[in-house]
Amino acid sequence: MKFLGNILTSLILLLNIAAAALMILSAYSGNLFYRPFPIISLTPLAFHWILAANLLFIPVWLIVRRKMILVPLGTLLICSGPVLDFFPLHPFRHKTEADASKREIKILTYNTLSFGVADNQDMTLGNPVTKYLQASGADIICIQEPNTYYFNAVKGQDFLPEYQTKIYEQVNSTAIFSKYPVIDHRLYTFTEKGNSFLRCSLKAGQDTIVVYSCHLQSIGLSQQNIDDYHAFVGDPRNHETHNGSKEVLKKLLAATQDRGFQADSLCACIERETSKYIIVAGDFNDTPMSYAHLQVEKRLSDIYAKSGFGIGATYNKNGLNYRIDHIFASKSFKPIHCWTDKSTVASDHYPVVAILSMH
Repeated sequence: MKFLGNILTSLILLLNIAAAALMILSAYSGNLFYRPFPIISLTPLAFHWILAANLLFIPVWLIVRRKMILVPLGTLLICSGPVLDFFPLHPFRHKTEADASKREIKILTYNTLSFGVADNQDMTLGNPVTKYLQASGADIICIQEPNTYYFNAVKGQDFLPEYQTKIYEQVNSTAIFSKYPVIDHRLYTFTEKGNSFLRCSLKAGQDTIVVYSCHLQSIGLSQQNIDDYHAFVGDPRNHETHNGSKEVLKKLLAATQDRGFQADSLCACIERETSKYIIVAGDFNDTPMSYAHLQVEKRLSDIYAKSGFGIGATYNKNGLNYRIDHIFASKSFKPIHCWTDKSTVASDHYPVVAILSMH
């Protein structure tokens, strides 16, 4: 009996070591650019499952052999930084409005899915995205995937009159709405991919705030790809689903590589900035452990990681609940609070909102 118990313990230990190795790889693989081994770039997508597996070993070892609990606990300690980026613990921060007397500003980033018209076809000022933005009270709004036809339809109407607006009529374009005067602006495009980031300088009293609204490479999965993915996960032994899963894998790898190059271009621009107040926000289409996210985080603070609570998933369709929309800011901003706003479902993304204090 003792022999069988030792074999069982050894098997559990081997599984735990494998889970620990995968967790460390997933947590820190974003520090690499993946040309030699591109498959590594996909491990952050599985981080929540790998984290859950490591947590499950804690009660298992409490039952089987208590001293072995050091293995999953040690793994959590090694990965504590990425874990807290993925699931920040700031439970006592609460949603609030910016206090101008304390030099606080409210920023919002939102991939609107063409202002939600794909679902509701509302081309009036009653559009749910427009109504949400009007009620948001944000000082700066970064929009990804605005709808050119919608803006043409409401041209001349009282559309967010308190904002100075810059709209670029381009596929996968970005826009910035600002209550502060716009000093200058420039659009950086990745013409072969249709993605872009928009840079604006804003005048805030005696200071200049530089804002980037970003939309990095989408995966571009079709509904058939998503159905194939779910079929493969449901029955990975079914050979009929393999070709579909290979197509999904191919698209995931290509998009990750593209986002890496795009993030490098974005970071090169950030490094040239001279203003001490810099905000980068938008749809990165990547998780907190990804290369694209970590490259920006090396230069700016992830505001959700510094002042949010929980996973904060921003993508809300097809059972793929990831935080892929982010707000970053320079150290001259103090994070007050950041949250994913789930009060609106007009798009396949939730907005992300942050209160920042200038100091």
